[in-house]
Amino acid sequence: MTGTPFEQALLQCPVIAIIRERSPERDLVEVIEALIDGGIRAVEVTVDSPNWDVVLPRFAGRTGVAIGAGTVRTVAELDRLVTAGGCFAVSPHVDPAIIEATLARGLTPLPGAMTPTEVHQAAVAGTEYVKLFPAVTVGPQHLRALRGPFPSLQAIPTGGIGPDDLEAWFSAGAVAAGLGGLLVTGSVAEIAERSRRLVAQLALRDR
Repeated sequence: MTGTPFEQALLQCPVIAIIRERSPERDLVEVIEALIDGGIRAVEVTVDSPNWDVVLPRFAGRTGVAIGAGTVRTVAELDRLVTAGGCFAVSPHVDPAIIEATLARGLTPLPGAMTPTEVHQAAVAGTEYVKLFPAVTVGPQHLRALRGPFPSLQAIPTGGIGPDDLEAWFSAGAVAAGLGGLLVTGSVAEIAERSRRLVAQLALRDR
């Protein structure tokens, strides 16, 4: 990894917390603060969450924190992310035009890929990372097999992953993992405590 805000965040904690908020009553700022307080350093808020592009500027540029948007499928959504100060854009699919536009705007693209063809298309478009999605339907053995023809693959499995699954994914070659509902549900106190336990678990792994 080099020195982009996204990469620096993953060096500190190889987890992306994914927030897909459905309730306008829940305070997104408080949820993100709870994750950061717990030690999470990369946070993705999907573009179908209420006021996502109003909340992100509160965290843009914060030292040691990478904030981005998920489910980015259009250049218009990408431009809203740029305005909001995000540093990475996550998509559920491989779209060379979105990848190239993300790179041109100085952000890190994270396209969703599953097959060898999609991994190849993403690499040709210029991205260093792919979101292996949906990870729950294939398991770590799929990543291990992909790394045969793609030994330098920088994969971040996402979709249905919980803390207990991380060791198997890291052993298969994942550089990080995306965790959603299993990490970000409940009260802000519960989210912060869950994050602390996860960060402690990862710290033990690195010893």
